[in-house]
Amino acid sequence: MEIFRSGIQITVINVHRWKKDYRIWLILSFTAVLLINYMMPYIEYCMYSGNKITFCLLPLIYKPSEVSIRAPKMLLHIGFLLLLCDAPFLHETAPYMFLRSGRKARFVGEVLYVLWTALFYMFFITLVSIIITLPVATLENDWGNGITDYLYGNENYTAKQILDMFPLKLAIPAGPIMFFYPFACELYTFLTGLGCMFILGLILLLASLIAGRAESGLAVAGGIVLLDPILTWRASPNKYYLQAFSPVCWTSIANLNLLSPYYFISIPFVVAAETVSIVILLILIYIVNKKSTIEIKV
Repeated sequence: MEIFRSGIQITVINVHRWKKDYRIWLILSFTAVLLINYMMPYIEYCMYSGNKITFCLLPLIYKPSEVSIRAPKMLLHIGFLLLLCDAPFLHETAPYMFLRSGRKARFVGEVLYVLWTALFYMFFITLVSIIITLPVATLENDWGNGITDYLYGNENYTAKQILDMFPLKLAIPAGPIMFFYPFACELYTFLTGLGCMFILGLILLLASLIAGRAESGLAVAGGIVLLDPILTWRASPNKYYLQAFSPVCWTSIANLNLLSPYYFISIPFVVAAETVSIVILLILIYIVNKKSTIEIKV
């Protein structure tokens, strides 16, 4: 228990450093602006037409895309990696903490810090997406006419006319809208998004520990993020198994085989793949952490 208490203290110290780290505040501000930019057309249309929209916007934000620049989930994952760009978190007080606490506590503290960062960032994304919808939100387990009108139109306008008046930055994932309830989609996206960020954070930490440089971790984890649009592009029409090789692909509910028998990704697969990936990464980090040296560059 002493190891876990020391590990938690290391995590708390790392979190407290956020108060004076302008990089963190810049990333969070950019994330909020990005979400507002992508979601605002829905809100503007609802305010114009008097329609309502669900507050569960994560499935729209995490829509799969073959163009990385236009995919908000790509930018969000990159933003998350930038939150951890100082891995393996060797700031000026690190040697004293590690000498007093030991390597096992260092392992626990750094892993908990990655998990906390992933949890905080997913909560932040979810909270901002909910706040954006407040003027026109509905609490019913329904997508609302503010979304379905973009797909089917209404008695006054066709879908194309609505799109011309209030152009979207990103197309609506029609499959989930037609077959799933928004509450279930929101929960799936949140949990898989959290698991994906935790995996990416552990990969970043592992690569940084091995190389002794944060840049190496960013390069490896960033490369995995950039695989998502490539695999999405290559998967169609009959190679959907390729999406199994990127945890970022698993976060899009539009990729589930519940929507098409040709799709490869399923909920049991995602649960198993994320669990196995996390366990393997934790073991590797523990082994590398035992052998790594502590060097501080001043």
